[in-house]
Formats: sequence, structure tokens, C-alpha cells
Amino acid sequence: MLVESDTWLWGPHDSADLRVTCDAPCLLRACRLQKYREPTVAASATTREEFEDNLYHIVKAWQDKTHDPFFLSYDNASIQDKADISTLYHPHHPGDAQYAIDIDPAVTRIKVPPYSHDINRVIEHIFGTMKHKIREAIYFRYKTYDTTAKLQQLVWDLFHTKIPEQQVEKDVAGLPQLWEVLSTPFGIRFVRADGSEHVGTGGNWPNAQDR
Repeated sequence: MLVESDTWLWGPHDSADLRVTCDAPCLLRACRLQKYREPTVAASATTREEFEDNLYHIVKAWQDKTHDPFFLSYDNASIQDKADISTLYHPHHPGDAQYAIDIDPAVTRIKVPPYSHDINRVIEHIFGTMKHKIREAIYFRYKTYDTTAKLQQLVWDLFHTKIPEQQVEKDVAGLPQLWEVLSTPFGIRFVRADGSEHVGTGGNWPNAQDR
């Protein structure tokens, strides 16, 4: 299963190894290793439990790399707003404190306004490319991908061969600046540590130079 869920995680701008962990690779990896809870009923869309499972793997991947603090940002879909992220459990060990990750949502989660595509630009750009490449790959060969496993393998391969790493790094590197612009009150000018001057938008769409 591959879903679009605008979730990203980033650490301090001066982190020695600033990385973003997006849904696509993490979700695909988890599916391949069968790390998700088996659903009790058929679902037509992503469930809250799947979102929590996915978030566990995203945060765990970050913590395995660094002890730096991180922030989580995702859109306002109901399954995500209702998710309990204060304690994330390994999907195969629900309720087991030994496999739990504790998070303070008040500190860690950055709530964003509706339709904040710029804030979620890392995953938006990835999925924009992936959707085009998947359509291109299967349009005339759809009978070739007649099983879920084959389609999943195609998506996995495309992700690792068609997503430009430089674009992802550029999008990630610009997130701290973008957040400063959005979180500064509208019309207020400020100067960043690098000497660049910007104008706050108070959560509204930023200027082209800040996107």
C-alpha cells in the first residue's frame, strides 16, 4: 500500500546530519517487511492505526540516526488529528512500554493552516514526480502489474531511481527559513542569522523567494 500523507520530520538547521524522513520510503519499507498491524476490517483509505504505525517508523528512523530534537508536521486530515502521538508503539508490540516512543505533542508537533502546500513541499514534490512516473510506467503495460507485489516493487524501484536526491536536500534545507517566515507576524521584517532579510506572513502564503 502506498498513501500520500503530508508528514515530514526535521531537526535543527545546524544539525550535522539534517535529514527528512518522508512517508513514501518508510511506508514502502514497512509494507515489505510486514511491520503493520493486520486490519480487523477492510478499509477504503488510510486508517488512524496505519498512520500511527507509520509515524512510529519515521520517528524511530530519526532516533536511530541522531539524538537531536525533531519537529513533526502533517496536515489536518481527521485520521491524523485524532491520532494519539503522545506514545507510539511498535505495531507488533502495542501497549508494550519496552517498544514505546514517548512524544510531547505540544512541543513536537507544528500545526499548520489548511492547504499549506509550501510547508509540506518535500513530500508534495516527491509525490508529484512519483505520480507522473508511475502513470508513465504502467499506462501501456498495466497487465504486467497484475498483483499488489508487482505494483509495489515498481513503486519501490521508481522511488529509488527517479527521485532526485539534490531536490529533496534543497527542499529540506529551506524548511527552517520557510517556517520562520510563516511563524512571524504579517508584515514584520526580520533578519536571519545568515544576514538575509525577510517579511513575516503570519501563516499566509510566502513570497516566491521564500518558497
